[in-house]
Amino acid sequence: MPTSPPAHRRRSLGLAAHLGLAGLGLACHARSPGASAPAEPAPLVAIEHDASLDELRLLGLLDALASDELGGRYTLHDDIRRAAEAITTHYREAGVAAASPEGYLLDFEIMVGIDPGPRTALVLDATESLAFDPEVLVPRPEGAAGEVEGPLVFVGYG
Repeated sequence: MPTSPPAHRRRSLGLAAHLGLAGLGLACHARSPGASAPAEPAPLVAIEHDASLDELRLLGLLDALASDELGGRYTLHDDIRRAAEAITTHYREAGVAAASPEGYLLDFEIMVGIDPGPRTALVLDATESLAFDPEVLVPRPEGAAGEVEGPLVFVGYG
């Protein structure tokens, strides 16, 4: 099992973010406001294309990205850089321009965990409390420190 990474770590965008950026770039390619449509649409030009080759290349890339060697879908695996480079190579070969002047790979910060501290507990009443156990009480990094009172309701597993 992988060791716990530090609370903040800089990572390159993953596959979903790359595909999202590429799709967004294509979807947002619009004319400036006030620009008029051309008088006559451009004629359609038939381009010879073997879709099966693209499908095979994409399936090969997907297999490589999901492989155990690249950590599968675990975003914080040390080999995420190799996966990002494989995607970048695929984009270059396909003629996709980078969305940023810095290139295809952009660093960003991601919070991946917190140190719950020694006083983290669930107090059931003034005399009974449940001490922190990572298998039972999992604090989220999006939360804030503080106290809250109210009824405890079981809402199921998962």
